[in-house]
Amino acid sequence: MIRRFAERLLHTLARDDEDLVCSPAGLWQGLAVMAAGARAETADELRELLGVAGPVAAEAVRELAVRCEPALAAAVWSRKPMREDFRARLPHVGYGGLDDAAAIDAWVHGATSGLVERLPLAPDPDTSFLLVSAFGVREAWATPFEDEDTEYRPFTDARGNRDRVPMMTRKVPAAGAWAVGGTRVVELGCVRPELSVRIVLGEPGETAARVLAAAWAPATERTPLGAGADGVRIDVPRLSLRACLSLTEALAELGLEWSTTELADFSRMFEEPVVLRAVLQEALIEVSEAGFEAASVTQLMDWLGSPALDSPGTLRISFDRPFGMVLLAGEELPLVTAWQAGIPGEAGIPGEAEAGPAHL
Repeated sequence: MIRRFAERLLHTLARDDEDLVCSPAGLWQGLAVMAAGARAETADELRELLGVAGPVAAEAVRELAVRCEPALAAAVWSRKPMREDFRARLPHVGYGGLDDAAAIDAWVHGATSGLVERLPLAPDPDTSFLLVSAFGVREAWATPFEDEDTEYRPFTDARGNRDRVPMMTRKVPAAGAWAVGGTRVVELGCVRPELSVRIVLGEPGETAARVLAAAWAPATERTPLGAGADGVRIDVPRLSLRACLSLTEALAELGLEWSTTELADFSRMFEEPVVLRAVLQEALIEVSEAGFEAASVTQLMDWLGSPALDSPGTLRISFDRPFGMVLLAGEELPLVTAWQAGIPGEAGIPGEAEAGPAHL
């Protein structure tokens, strides 16, 4: 369900020659909370996009919160009265008023493990409704890369530009590398076994969306790599991507026609009309020799006015051209997807990410 949504989202967002970082799971959760409160045509279009709506969506959001580690947190702040039966169906979602912006930013900071300081767009007196889905994780590799093995090596970006960048290198078990069609997939284990990072390298000219989706392709579609080899050696650039995206138009492309207009019906959730006027997401991923950090904040808003949105025996795989990286919870939940199209930037050691969100 979430994988299908992720594939549709990436086909809408991903540009093969542009960097991308986004959280399909974070956006799905935020929209699913809204779908739990939708009726009529609004519920129908959300059900077609997400796979759930109404009470079924509420149950799906509850199940996601129980099985997902790290937890995807969600909270709603509103100046419009909410239905008590809706709140009862989603008791793990936080609820509050919109008068204390500092308290909302503190919630964001906590929900993202301190990786995001504040909302991408701060609420103002005209904001009538705000829903936020967020998560953050700082994790070490089960087998870290050795600092002394990192060397500057060539990387060719999507537009043919070439530069030397810090390339981390180490061996992974042959069982940790496979192919899905023409895309090579390498899995890096984390200290927490429920998390994994899969790095994906497609054939030249393959689209970013298709390459990224190979990260969660089922085992039946995988072809082992390095058969007969004593392992696979990978070269991976340090990675540092952070972006703030306006997703409202993308959702319209995905079929949300009612939810973003005055025709929206979220009457299972609110006693007064609510419209999804703006959907924003800030996401980041940083990868170094020791481990990685990843976080996402997705906010859905309505307002009263219209604010402006500012070895010989070893197979070697070198990620020295555009490649993707996906952080998975379990086998199927794409928490963060990233596409490195340009020359990779330097990534800090986990815990040293630059403060402050990107600006719209």
